[in-house]
Amino acid sequence: MGIDLGKVEKGFKENTGYWFDYPDDNEVKIKIKPLYPEKANELARKSIRINPKGFKEVDNEKMSELTRNYIIENWKGIIVDGKEDCTNEAKTKLALFCDNIIKFVIIKSTELADIISNQNEEALKNLKTVL
Repeated sequence: MGIDLGKVEKGFKENTGYWFDYPDDNEVKIKIKPLYPEKANELARKSIRINPKGFKEVDNEKMSELTRNYIIENWKGIIVDGKEDCTNEAKTKLALFCDNIIKFVIIKSTELADIISNQNEEALKNLKTVL
């Protein structure tokens, strides 16, 4: 199934995510937002801390948390603490115990941003989304 570039561009403008099937479990679907370089830079700026020597540096843990909370918009089939709710706390627990899902999300988010940025319709057809 291909993707209508018009829908993707509309989604980009509305800052919405796209549903993906998680390949290792057909019960799991994740709504993922594209992570554009501009947004990644914004999240990095929000993650700045002053180290003990007085220099600014990115707090990688904070950056990971902000990135996760931004790119994972929703999910189906993921149960955390007995609930399917896609909360920031649930996303953190998911990251601690299911790093393969987090890796999948990051890859898809980056691919989606690249494809939309390049408006590459052929690549969109090959992305295998479940819009």
